Amino acid sequence: MSKRTRARECAIQMMYQANILDADTAGVAGLLWRSMERPSDDVAVFAERLFAGAYARKDEHDSMIKSFLKDTWTFDRLDELDICVLRLALEELFYSDTPSYAVIDEYVTLSSDFIGEKRAAFVNGLLENVNTTFIGDKMGGKDGKKS
Repeated sequence: MSKRTRARECAIQMMYQANILDADTAGVAGLLWRSMERPSDDVAVFAERLFAGAYARKDEHDSMIKSFLKDTWTFDRLDELDICVLRLALEELFYSDTPSYAVIDEYVTLSSDFIGEKRAAFVNGLLENVNTTFIGDKMGGKDGKKS
């Protein structure tokens, strides 16, 4: 497992704990590191930064998630882990220089690991729609071609 994948996995665990415990960001990171062997500093720093950014912008991310749900779905119907994965994925899509295809692929894979194949398909669909609408390919323009 790559260091970035491990960091994203830790960030999902932090986001889930923060949602369940309604805890602050510093407390959640400390709680996670006490419950497991702390990863290398670069993994821990990336995980904490990703989590803190997504948590700080969770209302913004939740609004975006809601706007991309189909009429038959409501935000309340989403599983807590779906929300955690989507918040972190949106954080990375909008606030990092990681190529969008890599972000989507990572979070779909992590979603499959944490939640299951059916939910991973849902996560993939929502993230692809966000990407198509707002981002395109970060390595080029909205059509994926370099300018």
